[in-house]
Amino acid sequence: MTIAFLTLGCKLNYAETSTYERGFVANGLTVVPWEEKADVYLINTCSVTERAEKKCRNVIRKMHRTSPEARIIVTGCYAELRRDDLQAIEGVALVFGAKEKSRVV
Repeated sequence: MTIAFLTLGCKLNYAETSTYERGFVANGLTVVPWEEKADVYLINTCSVTERAEKKCRNVIRKMHRTSPEARIIVTGCYAELRRDDLQAIEGVALVFGAKEKSRVV
C-alpha cells in the first residue's frame, strides 16, 4: 500500500508530517511523491490566510483526480477550523483536528 504526504504551512506542520511518515512507514506503507497515484494521501494543512485555505482545497481536489479511489486524510489548522468544509470535498475520508493528531497513524 502506498501513501503520499504534502505539508502546507509552518515548521510545526513539517515536523508533524515527518512523525506521521515514520509511523506509516513503520506500519508497512510505502511513501510515494504526492503528485503520483497513491492509495492514501495525507495533507497537513494551513489556515493562516484565505489563500492558504484555497490552496489546500485545490490540492485535495488534485489528489482526488489523480487517484479517485484513494483515501485522503486531512490534518492541521485548516482541519481544525473548517472540518465540515473539508468533509464535503469529494475524496476526503478522514479529518483530524488539533486534539485528534495522536490518532492520525
